[in-house]
Amino acid sequence: MAIQLALSSVVFFLMFYGRIPILWLTAGVLAAAVAQGVGSSRRHTHGAFLSIDFYAQQSRLCGWHSGWKLALAIFCAAAVLSAQTPLVPICLFGAMGMLTVRRGGVPLKYYLSLLSVPALFILLSCLSILIQIGSEPGAVLSFQLGNWRLSVTSQSQQTASLALFRAFGATSCLYFLSLSTPISRLIGVLGRCRVPPAATELMALIYRYLFILLETHRQMTLASESRLGYQGFRRRISTMLKNAFGLLFLSFRRTSDLLTAMESRCYDGELRFLPRPEQIGRSQLVVSAGLSAVILLILILERAI
Repeated sequence: MAIQLALSSVVFFLMFYGRIPILWLTAGVLAAAVAQGVGSSRRHTHGAFLSIDFYAQQSRLCGWHSGWKLALAIFCAAAVLSAQTPLVPICLFGAMGMLTVRRGGVPLKYYLSLLSVPALFILLSCLSILIQIGSEPGAVLSFQLGNWRLSVTSQSQQTASLALFRAFGATSCLYFLSLSTPISRLIGVLGRCRVPPAATELMALIYRYLFILLETHRQMTLASESRLGYQGFRRRISTMLKNAFGLLFLSFRRTSDLLTAMESRCYDGELRFLPRPEQIGRSQLVVSAGLSAVILLILILERAI
């Protein structure tokens, strides 16, 4: 948590340095650090992912047409990734978050805990874009680090901010789909789209088995913590290696048990899910029209500006 907090503060400071007044920039960095610290105090790690399928089943969006949700998520993700300014990703990030939390009923803290999982990788990527090696002409910030001269330019700031908002916007589209559509319904949609059965079966098995591995890893971690296995650096490394080897052998055993359980239920090489009738309601059409109108309006404004 401390590493992610420090990294987000550094990235935020470098990204907006010279673009907004230093007083407002410092206040923004402190506010972001406090908000992330409060949100991370009860942050889930692997436990958050263990509840994805539960919230997908309990979501108020679960009854919406699965094909429509898949098409909407793909359309919004494509709009986010093809955007040339941060305006479209920011708007769609907020819209997808509102749909998932307010309309779908997913708790806000849980949604934020899921967003914090890929945040570290996104921030590291933005940091590598922000900092240029060498003294660049027109740099807004330049500093010496050992034998290296590092600089931040306005172009790198724009590129990093666009990459940041694109990444979080696309992630919100993915979470909208995964937190509102159970895997069985998603596989049914892919089957109707003529996706090969082998691909959908592998997707279902891998999806289910990921939860088994995460739960096994959580139990092993709790057992190690109860035996003070993470006290000290050397003991922590030794415990992590032992847990990794143990998880490897347990995964083979769980795979065999899973195959035995499937064969005992007359598995003949094909997974079958009971389809449920789905219809596209008026609210879904309103959401589609509203998001399309917002994206079109933003694109028109961008061209006019």
